[in-house]
Amino acid sequence: MPSIETKKDGDQFVVEVEFLWEDPPHSKAKPKRFTLRKDASNEAIIGRKFFGSDNTVVGSKHAILKFDGVKVYVTDTGSKNGTWSSSSGELISGKAYVLKDGSTIVFGEKHDKTDESPDAIRVRINILKSEPKPKLKSILKVTSTKHDDKLKVPAPPLARSVTPDTLKPPDDPKKHRRVVSLEIPSKKDKPSPVEAPVQRPIQKAVASTELQREVKIPWSETFRLGFGVDALTGESMAGTAITSFKMSGSPRPKQVKTYVDTLHWNGIKSLQDQYDIEIGGTVNVAPASISMSTRISSLLSKNASASTVLIQYRVIGEFEPEFIPSNVALQNGLSDLSEDDFRDKYGDYYLAGRQRGYGCRMVIVCQVDDKSVTDKAEVEAQALVENFFKAGAGHSNVKSRSKSCSILHVVIETYGCSADASYLSNGLLSPKDALAALPKIMKDPKGTPRIGILYHYSTLKHCKLPRSVTVHSDVFAKIHEMRELYFDLQTYLEHPAFQSEFYTRDAERVRSAIRAFDKKRKNLVRNLKLDRKQKRLQDTELYAQIAEAKIKAEALMRRHEFIAGVKALSRKASRSSNLGTKDSLSFFWECGKTGGRVKKKMRYYTEVTFGPGFDAYEAEWESPLVTPLNPFMKKFIRSEHPEQMNFVRIDPEEVDGKKGRLEEEGDDREFFNFRLAGGKVYVIGWTLSCVWDGKAGPGPVIQLDDGESNFILSDRFSVKLDTSRPGKWHCKVTFVFQSSYNFPDLKLEQRNIPEPDINKDI
Repeated sequence: MPSIETKKDGDQFVVEVEFLWEDPPHSKAKPKRFTLRKDASNEAIIGRKFFGSDNTVVGSKHAILKFDGVKVYVTDTGSKNGTWSSSSGELISGKAYVLKDGSTIVFGEKHDKTDESPDAIRVRINILKSEPKPKLKSILKVTSTKHDDKLKVPAPPLARSVTPDTLKPPDDPKKHRRVVSLEIPSKKDKPSPVEAPVQRPIQKAVASTELQREVKIPWSETFRLGFGVDALTGESMAGTAITSFKMSGSPRPKQVKTYVDTLHWNGIKSLQDQYDIEIGGTVNVAPASISMSTRISSLLSKNASASTVLIQYRVIGEFEPEFIPSNVALQNGLSDLSEDDFRDKYGDYYLAGRQRGYGCRMVIVCQVDDKSVTDKAEVEAQALVENFFKAGAGHSNVKSRSKSCSILHVVIETYGCSADASYLSNGLLSPKDALAALPKIMKDPKGTPRIGILYHYSTLKHCKLPRSVTVHSDVFAKIHEMRELYFDLQTYLEHPAFQSEFYTRDAERVRSAIRAFDKKRKNLVRNLKLDRKQKRLQDTELYAQIAEAKIKAEALMRRHEFIAGVKALSRKASRSSNLGTKDSLSFFWECGKTGGRVKKKMRYYTEVTFGPGFDAYEAEWESPLVTPLNPFMKKFIRSEHPEQMNFVRIDPEEVDGKKGRLEEEGDDREFFNFRLAGGKVYVIGWTLSCVWDGKAGPGPVIQLDDGESNFILSDRFSVKLDTSRPGKWHCKVTFVFQSSYNFPDLKLEQRNIPEPDINKDI
């Protein structure tokens, strides 16, 4: 039900839209409702979270509502499955359509045929104008003649005279007289005939938020059906305000749904069942902690950069919601309680229902034949897992290997399933054992409460509790944002980057922010203040603390991801050539991570970036023209030693604390070096090029004395050049400092490579 803002001139602006959703379609049960309010940008996003995270056809940002005065528009954001409206038909992506009262919208389908697409969501739109606030009934009606511009508004009358009319002097018949008519007031509102008008002080408008009639929140062990919940704290109340009742019948399980996806660190939050549940918009819900299985965490750590991929196969089911009887009522005498007393004892909502769920999650470790996992390999692994488990244990030809991928072992976690399946969570299973166990797990599920369904007390007869609180409308949105940050921080602590002893301060920063949120969450609604000048909520110290912890934590994880990606790269050096002048060719060698975008020119090297958080440095230098030795010089110089170009790191303590590039001393004919005084480094890539003087031929030959690694993730770089023909050589080494990449789980190479003798005599 859209809420309307009324201006002085009587115009009514839509600020809220109510959606009525039948689940399942054509159900006889009462339609579910949810309400969207405009944000600071006069918009609201419609996404999967309103219809359940297990929905596969509605996108996370499927459509946008745009509030524009007395109208509201809906725009499909380019969703995969489209949107349909009864008033406009199929919605063209990116085009705004007027949302009409009573119309029907289908999310996840381009026509009104939800029977063909059972996951599509069909909702009815209610745009109902709220009744204007009752005005005081006018006692005096003042009328005047038309076109009288000389009339002045009289001053407020004094107290009413009690002098009889017979004692008053007669009126002058020529004097203009305003006609004053008296209405007979009702007995309820009848004022005293001698009472003077009272000047009441003007009260400042207080920000308020209209609470939703129905809210779904994650189930808590402290919840009891029929008992209250405080919207401002999210806490369950100790008492119940409704009459006693008895639950009858047992809910029936609905059809299960299957999901297959690749499990990455950014998807850890999906491992927590309660995180997937829709969180109510106008309740300060206490977040559930993310307690990821240590076995899954171990699998993710061990396979972070190897040629394995983790596939998540989920079978999720839920029961029909169960509600308390519809004939419950407010207990006698409670309707006389003041608003504050009622809220203090019983909260704003009561638990009207709950929904049980059950499910099985299998994390499958797949081995790919390639040295590194590509997008194509992930798709193939997903298809292999899906076909393997959908075939069933009774299928004799089911295979656990595809063309270039195989299933190694399986980890199983369950909730609300058969009690006989609890033993399966104790260790690793073979593919065949996991396949045989799946039917047993899903047989006769018991279910466990996952969702609490709250109704506002105003839905009960004779309850005078208003469905609004004196809280700014942006407060709940801000709290939800902070709760998302809280979930992220909990997730990050499971990342292998935080298991390193080198980053204990980073981990403690995250834990400190989590503890602060746990401590202060209950009072967030009262502590968030409105900045009236900027007309937005002020960021509290708590928000700043958890936001800063998130930014720094993500920077650390990006470094882990970056260096893990370098380790997985091919270390084969490639060579290419192109035409130069008539008698010369240009040759180019490349290996590892190169080609970063220049971010900052520094004194000794250049800072480059490969994306947000993926920063590195480039050292670049060039040789003079190298010419072959003539026959006379060959008698005195051992020409079997070609020229070299070297990138060498020098400990600052060895050069009196100097840092940066060190200048060469003496003749630079033999070696062409870049000596860097500073912290330890990892070489992550390099390029080498030259202009080769001579006609077309096999070209120059370079030598790298580092086996197949070619100095990638080494602390130095050295290449022997071909000086059989005149040429000028150009070298560029991309590196990072080891102090920012101390991740023991990656087992980065620590090789003892002989350091080139850069002071060798000619």
